[in-house]
Amino acid sequence: DNIDGRVNVTISPRQPGSTMKPFTYAAAIEQGMTPANVIWDTQMVLPDYDPVNYDRTFHGPVRMRTALSNSYNIPALQTLRSIGVPSLLEIMSRFGVDSLGDDASLYGISLTLGGGDMTLLELTRAYAVFANGGVYVPTTAILCIIDRDNNIIYQYEQGCPRGNLTGQTQIREGYGTQVLDPRIAFIIGDILADEQARQPAMGAGSSLFTGNIGSSVKTGTTDNFRDNWTVGFTRNVAVGVWVGNTRGEPMINTTGLTGAAPIWNQIITSIYNDNALLNVFGVDGSLQADRLDQPPGISLQPMCAIRSLVDPAMDCGQRLNEWFLETPAARWNGQGLEYPQAAPYPPDQPPGAGPWLREVEPDIYRVLVSPLPPDIANLIQFQVAPGQIPPPAPIYCQVPVELQGSAPAAREQLFLAPPPFPDDAARAEQYARSAGLAYLPTIACTPDLLSVSGNPTVVTAFISSPSPDQVVSGSTPIIGTAQFGADQAVYYKIELSGGQFGSDWVTSGEVHPSSVVNGQLEVLPADRLQPGNYVVQLVVVGLDGNFVQQPYQVPFTVP
Repeated sequence: DNIDGRVNVTISPRQPGSTMKPFTYAAAIEQGMTPANVIWDTQMVLPDYDPVNYDRTFHGPVRMRTALSNSYNIPALQTLRSIGVPSLLEIMSRFGVDSLGDDASLYGISLTLGGGDMTLLELTRAYAVFANGGVYVPTTAILCIIDRDNNIIYQYEQGCPRGNLTGQTQIREGYGTQVLDPRIAFIIGDILADEQARQPAMGAGSSLFTGNIGSSVKTGTTDNFRDNWTVGFTRNVAVGVWVGNTRGEPMINTTGLTGAAPIWNQIITSIYNDNALLNVFGVDGSLQADRLDQPPGISLQPMCAIRSLVDPAMDCGQRLNEWFLETPAARWNGQGLEYPQAAPYPPDQPPGAGPWLREVEPDIYRVLVSPLPPDIANLIQFQVAPGQIPPPAPIYCQVPVELQGSAPAAREQLFLAPPPFPDDAARAEQYARSAGLAYLPTIACTPDLLSVSGNPTVVTAFISSPSPDQVVSGSTPIIGTAQFGADQAVYYKIELSGGQFGSDWVTSGEVHPSSVVNGQLEVLPADRLQPGNYVVQLVVVGLDGNFVQQPYQVPFTVP
């Protein structure tokens, strides 16, 4: 009594902290976001709110896996800012959370950081939706009712250890309602299970790691350490843990990772180390695999590692794999899920006028740009709203298609897309400059700007097509840029190695004494090559007969 301890916290509303973030990202994928979209973790200033990350630092451009695994606050806020608070309230209601209500005016985007009260029972039940592949199953406290004659009056999921079934026995099955696309449930569970991805913030072998038990888990900590949470699941069991003072006094430097997670870990491992206890969680007498199987309609696809896009980024220097939905995500219509039709891809053709921005993967663009001399760039002034931060002086301008012929210094490069809000975009560009990352230019070239850009001072040579590891057949154009001055080089050429050529480099086609900018460099005669793995390289030969720079190489396969 002296601590007001007579409280059942499992059904007492408390703020859930960062355990809300998986639902934010699930709602975002439902609305079309992909795990590959770039989210900028840079300073974010809102009215009466200047959010920070737990580690008090900014991490620049990140993707969903990094943001969620490490529980970064600003990417979650940016995501909810994009999809809207009503979307998060709607998915929480669908997942069985009633405490939040449906009045979005009561909340701001801090809702994704736990700015609304809910119960531990609601939260754990909502996480069980991910464990069930998107199926919501209401919780129940009563498994069996038997009368004094040993007749079963009510039974839930074969929950009666004894008794006689009669014609009046009420039998209830635990099958739920599909409220989330199973592919989204799989992705969120996969991210929350990624031990390597969460190590920058959580460390290796933390209390979130359960060894050979395939678990997915998330922590949460509220302001002033009032509430610690850890909620996680396998395919068989979901466990939620709250740690705190029932009267709400702050704890002392105790987080979800250090306070609730060790208890959660002990519960999960204790269940799995006791077969009799684990078998209680079986369905129809059998256990499931710990993790969800890969559902249909989803695949791993390579994408560019963000930190490899160092300016000037001619191509992606490193790739990693991430899950992608092959068709649009299912949407909730109030009664069930609907699977919308996929929109046709827009043709990959240049516009009639203006710069040609080609989105080669989510939030990464290939654009023809021309470098700007610093003395000219510093004279460019941006018109911004009062109080808004202006972007830094530009490094490049985007070359309109109608001016390509008058842009001798132009070259195609890869760039990261900016965030959608102007202030955020300016801060993101400042971060990109400090980190040396390629950030999408903000202005288009004009004839005046191109006239002062001058001739190229650096030899530029790259291949944009075929792409790395592409399967090539038939006579295929090699597209790219080989740009040099007469005082820099004599010609460029294309060479092949691998397959029928072994380790030798063999010239393909002719030598070319003139520069090519964003055009056809040569033709790849794949129809005359034997099946196998090859490498095509672009070399520029200098006045002394040597290569003027490292050859640009692209591996490809002939089937």
